[in-house]
Amino acid sequence: MALKIASININGFRSRRKHALVKTFVLENKIDILLLQETYVDSLRLAKNIEHFLHLNGRCLWNFGKADSCGVAIFLFNDNIRIENFHADVLGRVIRLDFAVDGYSNFRIINAYFPTNSTERLDFMSNFSQYLSGAKNLILGGDFNFIMDPKLDKIGGNLAFGTVGSKAFKNIMKQIGLTDCFRYLFTDKKSVTWSRSNCAAGNKTSNYDFIGTRLDRFYISSLIKNAVTSFDNLPCVCSDHNYIVINLENHRGIDIGKSYWKLNDNLLLDDDFVTSFTFF
Repeated sequence: MALKIASININGFRSRRKHALVKTFVLENKIDILLLQETYVDSLRLAKNIEHFLHLNGRCLWNFGKADSCGVAIFLFNDNIRIENFHADVLGRVIRLDFAVDGYSNFRIINAYFPTNSTERLDFMSNFSQYLSGAKNLILGGDFNFIMDPKLDKIGGNLAFGTVGSKAFKNIMKQIGLTDCFRYLFTDKKSVTWSRSNCAAGNKTSNYDFIGTRLDRFYISSLIKNAVTSFDNLPCVCSDHNYIVINLENHRGIDIGKSYWKLNDNLLLDDDFVTSFTFF
């Protein structure tokens, strides 16, 4: 099994110019799966026009989103990828895709766009594990809108700012068993995927001319982390975020196989659970 997966906060994907630039990037870099955040695509007609332009009819998964989430999408450029199941959340921030490739199944990829507001981000994160659990061959990518380590994931600005959510996400990583693909290959390397100039933003009071953070990341199930053979952080001319690209090679994943579903029957003694389950 070999896959090349890219992710980008595209900051709007309505213009033909961006469609053409993304198409060129995918072809030149031989991308199999592309994750997009902040698409601003809000109609089926526009989505179908984009699919036709990219020659991806029936191979695009959309979640149009709302005003604050702006929508996410997954594009499948590898014809060997077989869609088994997918789910889009009601907030327009998540797409979960279960797929098989080259005869191997039990793979799940999730495209996520975390809230920029710290309070909303924590609320969003409190329910995020539902998309991750039960998948041993898991790939999670997207724009997380917070950083894990200010010393390594940020340049300029206030190093104490931008970490809200990191503690909660570390708990999720431990609970699910996730590995940061970039940190797996580059333990102590300083890197950013989003940047801006304070001067260009009209901020004349700041002591810093440049701020950069590593908001865009890929995580993978720790059981198959050795499948990650490369990680590229590539500039994008049509966004303030970079493309991030991982290459997965020579790994069939963990075969989950058939098993029995088990119920903790102590739950049946919990009145709240019984009420919720009956309602469901």
